[in-house]
Amino acid sequence: MTDVRTTMRLHLLTWKPAVAWPWGILAASFTINLLVQRALSPEFREQSWSGGLTSIYAVVAVWATALISQVFPFALGLGITRRDYALGTALTLVAQAVLFALALAGLQAVEQASHGFGVGLAFFGPAGIRQDGVVLQTLVYATGFVLVGAVMSALAVVHHRWRTTGLFTLIMALILAGGALIVLATWRHAWGTVLDTVTGLPALVSLVAAPLAVAVLAAGAGFAGLRRATV
Repeated sequence: MTDVRTTMRLHLLTWKPAVAWPWGILAASFTINLLVQRALSPEFREQSWSGGLTSIYAVVAVWATALISQVFPFALGLGITRRDYALGTALTLVAQAVLFALALAGLQAVEQASHGFGVGLAFFGPAGIRQDGVVLQTLVYATGFVLVGAVMSALAVVHHRWRTTGLFTLIMALILAGGALIVLATWRHAWGTVLDTVTGLPALVSLVAAPLAVAVLAAGAGFAGLRRATV
């Protein structure tokens, strides 16, 4: 566990990309969305939609890749084992996800109480992820961070081991697999059934359990690749 704690401390040393940049960019995105919403006439405010919340997830995605591409070689030089580095990184990403999710849930509560900051802005609780209840809302936020961290870390491992060729090969394989499923659903005229099934799922399944399952698979694949990775 000593190496696990050392790994987490290494990640905390990069607090600016881990904390300052995600929230700084989110603040900039929020300011722009608020000014745009305020400039809209009242009849158009209810029709507006904001995707600005994705900015914080995008910055976390960049940071997650840096944990492999930049910090991992340095950690190996310190004698940290690959297993302990993977565990320390996973714990750091989960802790970040929980803390960020709690903060977003608090901001979303303020947004609701203030009727969208006085202008009907749905920035922290856009349609699609807005849930009733603080616990479920926090879980939805946290799941998004865990998913982004796991997937981007796994892609970074692929790039670290097999470089651009391996990364593009994986992306091509995923595109072909997704395309095959789309062709199959179209051929079987099953899109109505698929959409009804997806939209009928409880939020706890569609927005929490399913993304967490994907995150676990990505984390497992990333760890398998990391075990044989070199500097």
